[in-house]
Amino acid sequence: MSLSNIPIELRELRQWVCWRRLQRGNKTTKSPIQPGGGFAKSNDPSTWTSFEAAKAAVEAGEADGVGIMFAAGLCGVDIDDCIQDGIPSAMALDIVDRLGSYAEISPSGTGIHILGFGSLPPGGRRNDTIGLEMYDSGRYFTVTGNPICGPDGKPYPLLEITPQLAEIHKEYFAPKIQRQETLEGAILRGATTQTDDAILQKMFAGKGGDKLERLYGGSWEGRYSSQSSADQALCNALAFYADGDRAAMDRLFRASGLMRQKWDRSVGNGQTYGERTLQNAIEGTRKDPPKRRRGKAPIPEPPPESPSREPAPPAPKRREKAPEPERYTLDDTGNAYRFRDAYRDRIRYNFARDSWMVWDGRRWKVDEVCQVKQMADELLYSLLREAEGEGNADLAKHVRRSLSSKNKENMIKEARHLEGVPIYPAQLDRFGQVINLPNGVYHLQKGTVKPHHPEYYLSK
Repeated sequence: MSLSNIPIELRELRQWVCWRRLQRGNKTTKSPIQPGGGFAKSNDPSTWTSFEAAKAAVEAGEADGVGIMFAAGLCGVDIDDCIQDGIPSAMALDIVDRLGSYAEISPSGTGIHILGFGSLPPGGRRNDTIGLEMYDSGRYFTVTGNPICGPDGKPYPLLEITPQLAEIHKEYFAPKIQRQETLEGAILRGATTQTDDAILQKMFAGKGGDKLERLYGGSWEGRYSSQSSADQALCNALAFYADGDRAAMDRLFRASGLMRQKWDRSVGNGQTYGERTLQNAIEGTRKDPPKRRRGKAPIPEPPPESPSREPAPPAPKRREKAPEPERYTLDDTGNAYRFRDAYRDRIRYNFARDSWMVWDGRRWKVDEVCQVKQMADELLYSLLREAEGEGNADLAKHVRRSLSSKNKENMIKEARHLEGVPIYPAQLDRFGQVINLPNGVYHLQKGTVKPHHPEYYLSK
C-alpha cells in the first residue's frame, strides 16, 4: 500500500474511514471503522475523518487499511475478479480507458476500483453476472494507492466522469427493453404493457421517488432493519408500478443494487427467496394497494406573446430578483452569484438526484454533457474581456485564477444552494392534462397549445 500515490484531491476530502477484516460466518468482510474504534456509517458523516487521521490509525496497527465514503459528488466503479496472473480482463481495461479517471488495484489484488466525480443515472448499481458495481452514495471503497497507469505511464488523474458513467451504465445495467405487444395479449397473460424503463421512470417520479431511487441503487442502511426488509420494500413498490407483473419485477430487482446470491437460494416448498419475496409483494398489493397521488394541478396560463394579441391571464408568479452586484466579491462565492445571475432562467440544481438541470427552450433536461461547465467557461471569458477592456487589473487577475478547473468547480458548487437555483422533484411534471410538443404545450382538456415556459417545469 503506497498512500502517497492517492490524488491530492481525494486526500483533501473529509470523508475517509479505516477498514478491518472481520469474519462473519463463512465470509470475510472489510468493515468500515473509525480511527480509535467504532463502526463508520455511510449515512453518518460524523463517523468519517480526514485522510491523515485514517492513515495514522493504519500506521498504528489499529486498522488494515483506509477507505473513502461516497459523498460530495465522489463516485466509484468496482470491477471484481478481473485480474488474473497480473493481467486485467478486456472488459476491465475497456472501462478503465473509457472513464479515464483515477484507477487502482483493490486490496485482494484481483479487482479494480475507479474513482471520480459525477453522478449515476437511475437504475441498477450491481451486476453480479460480470462482477461490476457502480455507486455514488451509501457505500465506501477501500483505497490502496496502488494505481493503474495510463498510456503515458502515469496514474490516471481524478476527473469528472458523469457522461462516461452514463454510457457504461446504459451498456451494463440498463434493463433490457421488453418487446411491445398488444394490450389484449398482455391482459390474457396477466402482464404489464410497460417497458422496464417506463416502470422505473414512473416509480422514481412518484411520491417518495427519491427514496425509492436510492433504495433501488442499493442504499438501505439506516432506513430498514435488515436487507431482507429492504428487499421486500423494493418488491412492494415494483409490484405496484409494474402492475404485479412477476417477470418484470424479477428482471428489475436483478438489475438493482440490492441483488445478491440469496435471491436464488431455496427457502423450501419449492420456492426461492426471490420467488417468495415477489409473491408476498404481489399478494400485499392486491389486498391493500398503495394510495395513488392526488390529481395534478391545472397548468397555469403563460404570459401574452405580444401586446397586439388578446390579453392573456398572467404568467406563473415569479419572484424576479435583480442581479446583486454588491455580492460579486472576488472569491468563489462572488463568482457563484455572478453565475446564478447570468443563467438564472436556464439552470436548476436537483439536490434529490444530485444533478444539474438545463432549460433547452422546451423542457428541463438533466445536464449529461456538461453544459453547466460550458456556461461557466462562457461567463468567465466574457468577464475577462470586460475586465481587460475596462482596465480593471484586480478583476482580470481574479478571473484568470478562476479559470482553473478547481476554482470553476468551486463556483459551480457554491451556486447550487443560492436562491432560485434549487429545484425539488415535486416541482417537475406536476401539471396534468398536458402534452409537451415541439411547438408548444398542448392542453388536453381545452384543446389549446400554449408556448413553452420554463416555469411549467416540464421535463418530458
